Amino acid sequence: MQAALVVEWFLDIPVFPIPDHEGKIDIAWRLQHQRGVDRFRRLVSRRYLVGALERLLDSEDFRSRQAAAFALGLIGLPSNGSMLWRMLGDSSPEVRNTVQDSLWNLWFRGSTEGNNQELRRIIRMADKNKALRSINSLLRKAPDFAEAYNQRAILHFRLENPMESIADCQKALELNPYHFGAQAGLGQCYLQLGRDRAALNAFVQAQRLNPNLEHINETIDHLEKIVSGKGIHDDFMRGV
Repeated sequence: MQAALVVEWFLDIPVFPIPDHEGKIDIAWRLQHQRGVDRFRRLVSRRYLVGALERLLDSEDFRSRQAAAFALGLIGLPSNGSMLWRMLGDSSPEVRNTVQDSLWNLWFRGSTEGNNQELRRIIRMADKNKALRSINSLLRKAPDFAEAYNQRAILHFRLENPMESIADCQKALELNPYHFGAQAGLGQCYLQLGRDRAALNAFVQAQRLNPNLEHINETIDHLEKIVSGKGIHDDFMRGV
């Protein structure tokens, strides 16, 4: 009964149509989808406890697992992240995609509601230097906000400050060891610095945290060839 309800509400959420040739989705559809999500959140909040949703993650029915993962992303706590993280290896691609989105939702809610809203406001800023100043201020108030460090790492990377970005990625991972985004960010920074072996190690670890990061497979393959070639070259130079 309980599983049927959350699945029913989940399936009632309007799905996005196929984007147009420019990759855009009509604003009316976006609003309709958001209203559906808001309704789902209200219904789940009234009827389900977080523990009940966590138990549904073990359901044999993939729709129940998907609906529960989606619900946890909306009403769960950052501490639920470890439960969701293990679902990244689920047999259903629909569940895995939902889990990824829900983890990001949880990570963005890793502090007080005010700090969470402030972070979302900052990342929408067009002026990157102004955004950096704002996120510095936020982190002085919320030094344990892992996602804020990850977002500052992204800003530093875009401002071509790779060493600062690396430090922030490492801090995000210290606070949230499941953060595959920060781990992949480390790989990007090492690539920018020409540190191929460190980049490879970072990307491989990111893939271990989240096997669904298929977009980095080609980069890993490329780096493995480069690092292997360097090893052969180094052996030759040493006369091995």
